[in-house]
Amino acid sequence: MNRRGAAKVVFVTGTDTGVGKTVLTALLLSHLRGQGINALAVKPFASGGRDDALLLQSISGDGITLDDVNPFHFKMPVAPLIAAREEGVNVRRSEVIGWLRRVRGKCDVLLVEGAGGLLTPLGEKYDLLNLGHTFDPSVILVAPNRLGVLSQTRAAMQCLQAASVKKKSVVLTPLGIRRNDVSILTNCAVLTELLQKTSIFEFPRMGSKNRAADKIGASAKKIKKLLAEIWESL
Repeated sequence: MNRRGAAKVVFVTGTDTGVGKTVLTALLLSHLRGQGINALAVKPFASGGRDDALLLQSISGDGITLDDVNPFHFKMPVAPLIAAREEGVNVRRSEVIGWLRRVRGKCDVLLVEGAGGLLTPLGEKYDLLNLGHTFDPSVILVAPNRLGVLSQTRAAMQCLQAASVKKKSVVLTPLGIRRNDVSILTNCAVLTELLQKTSIFEFPRMGSKNRAADKIGASAKKIKKLLAEIWESL
């Protein structure tokens, strides 16, 4: 359990890469800060670009640098472990944990966005789950609302269960939806049935131009109730 006075830690991970983790993290960060909560969001690992980290930095307030948000970044757009090897870098698990502890001391809520999917290798012999043991985090699993999400989500949730993650929620996003994909009509209800005692949320379509800080802030206000419900589930 977290020591008394320590910031609440929430890991935002996904069933895959490109499923909407950054937008959700940014919206939740904007919502929490709008409620007067001293919240920060970080993305420890980034490969192939730092746009996601730049977005989180832009919402985090004054005094937060890009390296504060994203200390480990690599040029090649592949899993961080592979990208680091290509650059001859070895980011030790203890180094990441030490950095997260320092950032945690600067806020009351720390949102930690993962890279890729839940089990994407971040460094030698560790992934996001391995980092979680130190912080007893709540977890938001982001999954695209499309055909195949039932199996992907159940597999990820079994991993979280095996890792003894107590508080976890699922957010279905509209990314990659095809017009003829009828599964989107039932995925939320079926996951609610299959994953009992787990909160399942369905995110509305946000559009493709909402990655600027001001757009994120406006969108967060529009879906304030949904973001509050997600936060309450954790």
